[in-house]
Amino acid sequence: MSIFLCFFLQISLQLKTINTLVNNFLSDPETAHMGVSLSIRNCSKGEEIYAKDAKTALAPASTLKLLSTGAFLEKMGSGFQFSTSLYYSGEIINGTLKGNLIIDSDHDPSFFNAKFGRNDFSLIKNALLEKGINSIEGDIKIMQKEVEKVPLEWLVADMGNYYASIPRKFNYNENSFLFYFDTNKPLLSEASILNRGVFPDSYKIVNKVKIAQNGTGDRTNIFNHPYSREVFVVGTLPQANGTFGIKGSLSYPEEIFKRDLLQYLNTNEPKVIFKKYSSISDLVIKEIKVLRSPTAQELAKECNGNSNNFTAEAFGYWLSKDKESYQEYLNEWLASKNINLKQFNINDASGLSPSNTISTETMSNYLYKMNNSPVFTSFFNTIPVVGREGTVASMDAKNISKGRVRAKSGTIGTIKSYAGYVESSKNNLYSFSFVVFGIGEKQDKLARKFLESIMINLPKNLP
Repeated sequence: MSIFLCFFLQISLQLKTINTLVNNFLSDPETAHMGVSLSIRNCSKGEEIYAKDAKTALAPASTLKLLSTGAFLEKMGSGFQFSTSLYYSGEIINGTLKGNLIIDSDHDPSFFNAKFGRNDFSLIKNALLEKGINSIEGDIKIMQKEVEKVPLEWLVADMGNYYASIPRKFNYNENSFLFYFDTNKPLLSEASILNRGVFPDSYKIVNKVKIAQNGTGDRTNIFNHPYSREVFVVGTLPQANGTFGIKGSLSYPEEIFKRDLLQYLNTNEPKVIFKKYSSISDLVIKEIKVLRSPTAQELAKECNGNSNNFTAEAFGYWLSKDKESYQEYLNEWLASKNINLKQFNINDASGLSPSNTISTETMSNYLYKMNNSPVFTSFFNTIPVVGREGTVASMDAKNISKGRVRAKSGTIGTIKSYAGYVESSKNNLYSFSFVVFGIGEKQDKLARKFLESIMINLPKNLP
């Protein structure tokens, strides 16, 4: 018997476990209406060693972020940093800037983002003090553009919620806000907003949130169009939960940032006193300081690990700013890797659009090709370890996979997906992409458990 035939039979025997799991799942009356698409590929040569309806075009959900992060790391490099520059116009006379403070960012998605703990108001104040500025007679000007690209394929119900915030030239804490509601009220009464002050008076807030029975959870939606100053909050919150917070997206983050910065400068010692004058020219500007973002690898790790839509969309914008669309950039980039993406739909960089499509065969092939990328190690390390990190930390409670599986999760509508890499117990690397579709109401856990059972058993069932 040839060595090749022995190896083939070895794979076939070891993959019987996967076949058994798939057949048992699909034959269960609770899941018989669902479909499964699976692809596993050997990263040494690229052969697809297991496939189940792997050519079917399906919504990738957040596993699409693997394309966005890989593309960004390969183009910009893992050490790339976004920048936000502080300038001033006018003159500094006896500690007083008789001119404007100008803030100009290059689409940094992490600017003043609490998740990274990097940029805060003290950095700006300290930069001013280091420059000898302890008061400003002028204005604070934030360089901003209209929304360059609005994902028209996103659902209306998602727009306005924090996970659908749109990156801008200037961003502030992922362009999100937090409303707190008082839920200690009678059933069906209005859950009043406790911190309306997060918005300037120029915003109109319409609150239609009602009190529901305790234990019903957060069933609210926020509607806030990217060009609008009207915020509609609808739905229900559970009774007797005290203060309840929900997050939404900001249409004009620069306005909120300016207000918060001014408050900080005027109230925190040592103070930088601000007095507004409107007749200062910006024809000549001088640099104060440049604030840097975390590295591209750190941002990509947050993007994949915690499924951060905002960062993914910022990557997508940066990659496609000279193109007609993000798909155009991906088509060209993946074509250079001999991957044809043109038969699929890619409408955003985060996977939030339900009309995105890709096949598990194509996804596993992409991951195999990334194995030969010069940034593979950086890319690989951005994908969370099953049972230990990110959105897959709660999986594999018994540590069956022993840290040998890295997976990006995705859920949208009736679809649940995972894609990533597995290192076999014999130290061979494989790429995989799994999708369950047609998931009914309250059946998400069944699909998750099925996919988890495959992933965590892969290390011992692959040669």
